[in-house]
Amino acid sequence: MPTGSAHPCLAMAALTSFGGIYGFMKKGSKASAMAGLFFGGVYAAAGYMIGENMEEGHDLAVVNSTVLALFMGPRAWKTGKMMPGGVVAGCALLAGSYNAYKSYSFRV
Repeated sequence: MPTGSAHPCLAMAALTSFGGIYGFMKKGSKASAMAGLFFGGVYAAAGYMIGENMEEGHDLAVVNSTVLALFMGPRAWKTGKMMPGGVVAGCALLAGSYNAYKSYSFRV
């Protein structure tokens, strides 16, 4: 059973994976499916590492969240639509902030 600290990563794994699959089903975008499954897989790996008490899982989640926010934030800004880019970028920033705090807490 994963620890409570792993749950944000597991939630982001589900969000990005299902979002990528939904984008593929709705628009036929293979890029959405591949990116969603990639980012979801990295979040799932980070969640697993956190569940196994490996503090590097938080570091991995911070990097993944930063890259995801950098991809989706400008996309939302350019299109002016909150969904999906703005919501995903916002969730990535929240998950990244949480994991950065947890990573810092382990080291101090």
